[in-house]
Amino acid sequence: MSGASQTALFWAVAATMVVIRYVVFASDGAPPTIDAGNWLAFGDSLLGGDVRDSSISYPPVVPAGVSAAVGIFGLTGGVSLFASLSAIAPGCGVFHALGRLEFGRSRLFPALALLGVGSVGEAASWGGFPQLIAMGLLPIVVVLVSEFVEAPGRATSLMAGSVVMLMLATSHFVAPVAVVAGVVLVGVKVVAMRSAAPLVAVLRWLPLLILPSIWLVGTYIDLIDAVFVDPNPFSDLDNLSTSNFFDRLEGIYVDAPILWRVLVPLTVVSPFISWSSGRSSLVGIVRAMFVALAFVVIITREGRYLYLIPTLSMLSVALWLAEAQRRGVRVDRGGFRQTALVGVASLAIVAQMFAGIRQLDNQRYFYTAMSPGLVLAIDAARSNTTPDEIVAIPSVRGAPVGWWVEALAERKVVYGSPLRWLNFSDEVRRATVANEIFMPDFPTDERDELLDAAGVAVVILPRAWEWLELDEVLAWAEAKDHAMVLINGDALVLRVR
Repeated sequence: MSGASQTALFWAVAATMVVIRYVVFASDGAPPTIDAGNWLAFGDSLLGGDVRDSSISYPPVVPAGVSAAVGIFGLTGGVSLFASLSAIAPGCGVFHALGRLEFGRSRLFPALALLGVGSVGEAASWGGFPQLIAMGLLPIVVVLVSEFVEAPGRATSLMAGSVVMLMLATSHFVAPVAVVAGVVLVGVKVVAMRSAAPLVAVLRWLPLLILPSIWLVGTYIDLIDAVFVDPNPFSDLDNLSTSNFFDRLEGIYVDAPILWRVLVPLTVVSPFISWSSGRSSLVGIVRAMFVALAFVVIITREGRYLYLIPTLSMLSVALWLAEAQRRGVRVDRGGFRQTALVGVASLAIVAQMFAGIRQLDNQRYFYTAMSPGLVLAIDAARSNTTPDEIVAIPSVRGAPVGWWVEALAERKVVYGSPLRWLNFSDEVRRATVANEIFMPDFPTDERDELLDAAGVAVVILPRAWEWLELDEVLAWAEAKDHAMVLINGDALVLRVR
């Protein structure tokens, strides 16, 4: 298969996956995901909105992109399209990175398989668009940094620096893996040459690599303050441990466990094999990424880093396929082994894609906090408040739907949420207040006093809130003379002051 045919096949499959995922995400008449409301609220901040505290900031690419998509295609269509496009980013990144390393057919199968991985669909379903896009950028960044380390200069530093800047402008989460991988590549070069000369050359051109990212310094000061200087202690509740590591790992590939129970061990042993295929660049990149990912997981104990394993696995698979093809051609001149290898890989890809697609509908349902009636309720809250009034809303199945209220109503919001999902102290403070208000015994006189103390003007009560007792709420509203602004099949909206 020619290079052009490979490219055409890859993009045809990628476009098909976008269409399939879009249909699933847009099927309910309400915007999917939890986090997309957060990205829309950040987008409003980028445009000068003052709903959020100024200390709450985030890299701008995804907030700007989601806001633009919603502006063009509408709320449900825009979020669904952005989710579907984000989901193909890891596969596109592997395809481009392996192409830059001059892999032929060996790059096609790993990239196609990554398009259909269930963990990618899951991340898209919760709204992890920054992580997905950064996953796609990661192998490209590490390849370019490897080129920079091998030949430091103006061209290589600016090329690597531009893509590093794009990653930093997309997600702070994946960037540490790229940084540690770069350090590993430099260290290996110094050890291999038994000289500090490579380090000196890298340091000479490093400022030019960093220069494109200077404009993001302010954003990262806020993020470093929130995540490291003044971290949310409740985030430790979601950390990896020796007791839950393998269960969390199994959760990454529940769609095709048999396949990944083979691929993950191959990934683990790949950095320690002395490869004879001549693919030294990819071998070094796989080793650097393996060390970087292991280091970051051990230091942070953050479970979401496990979602990078499929990307690393597909890069390792490219090594195994290249080696198998080389040995097959050499041993069997008739090419039967190579044909068998292509057939097995093709079946694995098709099986993986069907398994991932089969999981997507469940993933979309599990992570979707919004419904058509709740969107109407948020609109009613906006219409019945002034810009300086406060709205309160509980969490829905543990999801901070207050992000959606901030985005769509453009009002300050006191919203319920498990505190472990939040990074910024202002978010934690408001969620703590909301969690105290929306206790299981809501509504009571004590909860009413808390609403008044928080300055809440309007309350949105989703029907999906697990502690909602409709008769008690209606009786409370009548007794307290709280006006019923809206009631429908998905939510109630009450004016409480």
